[in-house]
Amino acid sequence: MAGRSLALLLLMAAAAGAQEKAPEISASKKESFEVASVKPGDPSDRRMMINVAPGRFRAVHAPVILFIRLAWDVQDFQIAGLPDWAKTERVSIEARWSDSADMNPMQMSQDTFPKRLHLRLQDLLESRFAARVHRETKEMPVYALRVSKSGPKLKAPSPQADPKTRE
Repeated sequence: MAGRSLALLLLMAAAAGAQEKAPEISASKKESFEVASVKPGDPSDRRMMINVAPGRFRAVHAPVILFIRLAWDVQDFQIAGLPDWAKTERVSIEARWSDSADMNPMQMSQDTFPKRLHLRLQDLLESRFAARVHRETKEMPVYALRVSKSGPKLKAPSPQADPKTRE
């Protein structure tokens, strides 16, 4: 059975420096970090940390694909055209912004702060990694669970049943 799924095709240049910007995905105003530092991570260090606070984003030893997933809010299976190094190379990012609207996320609507952070990460990936994004819908295999004609054969557990034993 095939279903529709949103796919994100991503092309990344190995070196930053492409002058042409990708078209905006969002119709909202341009969001970007005021200051951002991107440094290569230690490949032997498997520890990873991400910290988001008002006015600050910090990630240590995270794979590039994780930033792509965060920025465009997609899963690995929705990304195509990604070079192998983006899955294995780790980077550390320290970024700051001083937008007063973001300084107190508790006063913002529940999805406004994450959306603005996503847009900032998109801008960072486009400028530092020359990321180019194209969205498309394509047919992909999916599984569908259906109840048989004779009905479901699941039984509710009895209240006295020991949760450690299985029948």
